[in-house]
Amino acid sequence: MQIMLSRNADVAKQRTEAMRLAQERMEVMRSYTGIASGPAVPLAWQDLDTVENDPANPIASTYSNTVFSRSWIVEGAPQDALRPVSVTVAWVDRAGEPQSITLTSVISNTDPVRVGALGVAVPADGNVRQPENRNINIPVAARELDEGKKSVYQFKPDLAMVFNNTTGLVVERCTTLVSDAAYSGGTAGCVPFEAAIVSGFVTGAVLPTGTPPAGSLPTLPSGINTDDVIGTSGQPISCVYAVAKNQNTGENLAGAHYYLCVVPIDATSGWSGRLLLGGVPTTANDKVCRIQFELGAGLSDNQRNIQPYVNVETSLDNQNYFIDNSSGDTCTPPTPPFSGATLVVHQDCRASAATAADCPGSADNTPLQ
Repeated sequence: MQIMLSRNADVAKQRTEAMRLAQERMEVMRSYTGIASGPAVPLAWQDLDTVENDPANPIASTYSNTVFSRSWIVEGAPQDALRPVSVTVAWVDRAGEPQSITLTSVISNTDPVRVGALGVAVPADGNVRQPENRNINIPVAARELDEGKKSVYQFKPDLAMVFNNTTGLVVERCTTLVSDAAYSGGTAGCVPFEAAIVSGFVTGAVLPTGTPPAGSLPTLPSGINTDDVIGTSGQPISCVYAVAKNQNTGENLAGAHYYLCVVPIDATSGWSGRLLLGGVPTTANDKVCRIQFELGAGLSDNQRNIQPYVNVETSLDNQNYFIDNSSGDTCTPPTPPFSGATLVVHQDCRASAATAADCPGSADNTPLQ
């Protein structure tokens, strides 16, 4: 009897220690530091299943004269939003009997750069918002309107767009300077207007030789070409294209352009097609490279900047481009390279490869009006 009690106490201690080892490994896998592999990412989401047996095996017990063997299984695929995980710790007790415990859980595909959102109370509508308590796709300079339910972005004195703070979509078009009083009083010239925005930055070889005058637009490229876009119910697409500015100081950002397009939405299917940069020279080695986000973090193909876009019904931000003037067939990344994204040739405008369809001579969209 005494021997049996002693053995059971020993196994209980070992089971407690085995559970600690399983929980320890589970927390390590939950603490991945990036979605895609990279030199600065010790453990990436896409690498969770590359090791199944702990390289530290056998693991010596802290409290008894046994050793543990730890292994794990990660089911599903890297593109899944959730992946089942099980961690097993096995050992042999002092009577020679095999023992094991298995801990199971599910790990979420959530980009670590967004974990701050987990500390924010989720609104009743379930939409976790970004800074300014509104959808991240709304321009930073947009001003709060209608007691925080909407935001207004004044493009010019006689044109403004009103956004829904939750969806990030354009819901009204106004033809005056929109003040709170004018909007609430119905005198701002606002009418219902369904549209989404697409915005992003253009970097790389964007500046001509020398420094342009403050506020002027460099000549490469000249703007956005939307010839390829369909599904806008016959309404024109309007874009702005300019030197990017520091949102805090208003100063120009060296080597960067910013664009924003207002795209009317077809109520039945959304819009589809490619956005192209117009005015890129076709007499040298220029290539327009799409900055395409890696698979993961719950992003759709449209949000990842995979083109042609298909049935877009929401606003898209961070649809960025990089102009490369190396002579090769592929895009040469800058130093340091873009994190969590790859460069994909979007428009090959080299003298040896350029076509009018891929490298339009100018922007064709209707100026905001």
